[in-house]
Amino acid sequence: SSRHIKDIKGGIPDGLDLVNRLNPVVYNYKGQKNTEVGLIAEEVPPESHLVYGSGHNMAIDYTKLPVYMIDAIKQLTKRIEALEENAKKNNR
Repeated sequence: SSRHIKDIKGGIPDGLDLVNRLNPVVYNYKGQKNTEVGLIAEEVPPESHLVYGSGHNMAIDYTKLPVYMIDAIKQLTKRIEALEENAKKNNR
């Protein structure tokens, strides 16, 4: 949505760190046979703002997860570019 309707509070603190702290799992809901993939709400860092609800009604808002992934990709891209630049310097 437009920046005109938002009060920006800052950037994502460290998307790569957050993504690295997530623990994807394969699971079945109790009493059901369908296999699912996802995260355990109690294990998701609270500062991510991905979890809502409380107690046994906790859930994850997966629509917000790509924002952290974008930040993580950007951080990794910078690291790769730095490594490539160092490799070029070392090969001269």
